[in-house]
Amino acid sequence: DAQGPWPCPGHFSWRAMDPDDIVAFAVAAEKLKENPSLVHQPELAFFRELLLSWGSGLSASAGPAKAADAAAPPAVSDSKAVLELESDEDEHTPAKEMELPAGLLESELADEEETAKTPADREKDPERLPKETQPFPLLPPHSSSGPSDARKKVLARVKQQAAAALERGDVGKALEKYTEALRTGNATAMMLATRGALLLQQRRPCAAIRDCCAALRLNPDCGKAYHVRGAAHRRLGHWKRAHRDLSQGQKLDFSEESVALHQFVAQKVGVIQDQKTGRWYQWEGAKKAVEMLFGDETDRRGSGGQAKPREDLRPGQAVRIQGLQKAPHLNGRRGVIMRWDPAGTGRWEVELRLDKGKVEVKAIRGDNIALVKAAEAGPWKEQERVHAEERKRREADEKRWQAEEAKRRKMQEQRRQAARNQGDGIPDMEPSEQVEAEMSGFPLDEEA
Repeated sequence: DAQGPWPCPGHFSWRAMDPDDIVAFAVAAEKLKENPSLVHQPELAFFRELLLSWGSGLSASAGPAKAADAAAPPAVSDSKAVLELESDEDEHTPAKEMELPAGLLESELADEEETAKTPADREKDPERLPKETQPFPLLPPHSSSGPSDARKKVLARVKQQAAAALERGDVGKALEKYTEALRTGNATAMMLATRGALLLQQRRPCAAIRDCCAALRLNPDCGKAYHVRGAAHRRLGHWKRAHRDLSQGQKLDFSEESVALHQFVAQKVGVIQDQKTGRWYQWEGAKKAVEMLFGDETDRRGSGGQAKPREDLRPGQAVRIQGLQKAPHLNGRRGVIMRWDPAGTGRWEVELRLDKGKVEVKAIRGDNIALVKAAEAGPWKEQERVHAEERKRREADEKRWQAEEAKRRKMQEQRRQAARNQGDGIPDMEPSEQVEAEMSGFPLDEEA
């Protein structure tokens, strides 16, 4: 056929293939390119028969051990659909899995000295997870060459399927699709970090740490990999490593979602941050410095025994709330300091930003207040703008509702009044007037 081996009417058509089937076929083709000897596996007998029917030079009897000998030059065929899977000039070998530096993962997963305490201490932290025993998912293969067009199409399709699974809330399916995408080649640090986040959702912190270590090998400046690895270390109780990674993650790619976790881990490590310089200091050393400058705890109280305010806090400052035990839902909330509580409770009155543009003033201890750094000024202003818009919309909705409610009540009162007036056909009037009106309607006495 001069037009090539196109399908005849009634035969199988490529256009009729499901997109998922095409993706699977493309993945299989890529694997055969990497290791052509796979075509001799018994379960691929149907595929060998197809190739031989198209005039391929593939030997029908060659086994996996003789794949190299079966690569003799094929005879010339009249069919133009000749497929050559093997070549003496370019021998293909299976792609090797990406490897991490020796000892890196072991050092990351080793227990910290401070965390190896009694089970009673661990029971106080419900967020802690044990080290999982499941095998780690495969890492992407080494690839020195750029991805082919087929791999790019496969990768795009699989990523779409993973995103669709996440939208449905199917984390397991999304994890499976991301693993498939990573194995097609052309893996990126962001893809590995994303799979690490999915593994952490599956309560597999060790696997998440491994993926993030691999991501940082591909891109040492991947902020998301530091955020995810820091969160995984926190779930294992590795406070120092968690603080290390979260600090670097916030430096490379600031995340609002990591603020509360970062502050929590800092308290566990026993460090505080200088809000001006951003540097971290050990809490004990800073406490001693404060005592040297301002005296001890008894000196920092007035004559009446009332606590004095923190020297670094003042009205109008932008702050965040942290470390609240009885009201943990307020941790991470933004706020503005209003004033020092004049009642002498040792607390600051802070106007907190709540959802839907609402605000609420709470009395907060100075230890639970963290100043917002200058580096966070941009995101803070944007959040203030959004909060102000939400507050305006909420106030407008409340004002409109109040007006509608007043109108509704007025109409109800008018209907009740009309009903009373129509009850006896006589308008409302004074009792004496009502008697005269009733008497005026009586018939005259004919005898009178």
